Amino acid sequence: MGEEVIKQNVVSWTRGKPVKPLKIEIWLTFLCNLKCKFCDFWKHKRAEQEPREMTDEQLRSLIHESLEFGIQHFTFSGAGEPWLRGALLLEFMRDITVAGRDGHLLSNGTLFSEEDIREIVEIGWGSVVLSLDGPTREIHDGLRGQRGACERTVSAATRFAVERRREGTSRPHLAFNVVVTRRNWHLVAQMIRFTVDMGFDQVLFRALMDITPWSGDLKLQQQEQEQFVAAVSRGTALAERLGVETNLGEFSSPAPCVILERCMPC
Repeated sequence: MGEEVIKQNVVSWTRGKPVKPLKIEIWLTFLCNLKCKFCDFWKHKRAEQEPREMTDEQLRSLIHESLEFGIQHFTFSGAGEPWLRGALLLEFMRDITVAGRDGHLLSNGTLFSEEDIREIVEIGWGSVVLSLDGPTREIHDGLRGQRGACERTVSAATRFAVERRREGTSRPHLAFNVVVTRRNWHLVAQMIRFTVDMGFDQVLFRALMDITPWSGDLKLQQQEQEQFVAAVSRGTALAERLGVETNLGEFSSPAPCVILERCMPC
C-alpha cells in the first residue's frame, strides 16, 4: 500500500475529515484440514459451518464492492484454511491484482497444486505466508496434528521459490509463520537459516494461543522464556547478517509475549 495514501488519510483524519478504510481482512472459512494443537477451530464440522459462511456470490460482491470503495490492501487469513476455497480465492487474487491493489495470504501450505502456485506467482500477488513450526516432520506434524503436513508445506515453499526465480520476480513476498511453543522455541536460529535455504524473504514468530486442552503443555516455562529471550538476541544478529526479515524485536524484552490468553489464530 502506498505510503502517500496513508499519509493523506492520517492528515485528513487529524483535521476531522472522514476517511475511507484502506485495508480489509476476509475469512473465507472456519474449516481447516489440519488439527493444530494450539487451535480448536478444526473441530468445526462442514455441515455446521456452511450456513454461517458467505456464499461464493456474496464473497464476489464483497470483493467487487471493496475494490469500488477504494480498498487498497486485501488480507485472506482467519480461523480456517483459506485454500479450502482455493479456486474462488484465485479468482479474487486475479481481480485484486489486475485492479492494481495489494494482497496478503496466510495459509498452512498443504493444499496448493503446482498450477495454483504458478498462477499466484504469474499474476504478481503481493505476499504469501506459510505456517511452518519447524523444519522437521517430527516437530511440525506433531504440532499441526497431521502426518505429512511438513512435507506438503515444504514442497509448496520450494515450488513458490522456484516459480519466483523462473519468473525473475520478487513477488510474492515469501515468509514462514512459526508459533512459538516448548517444542520449537530453541529453533530460532535454525528457522532463520532454513528461511535462507528455502529462498524465502522473512520468518515471523507468533505467540501461542492459550485456547485448547493442549496449550498448557505447550507453554514456555519461566526458564524457557528466559532462554528464548537469549535465543531471540542471537537470532536477531544472525538474521541481520543473513539478510532475513524477522519480527524478533517483538520478543526482545525480558518478559516477552509468548503466550496470549485468547486471540484469533495466527
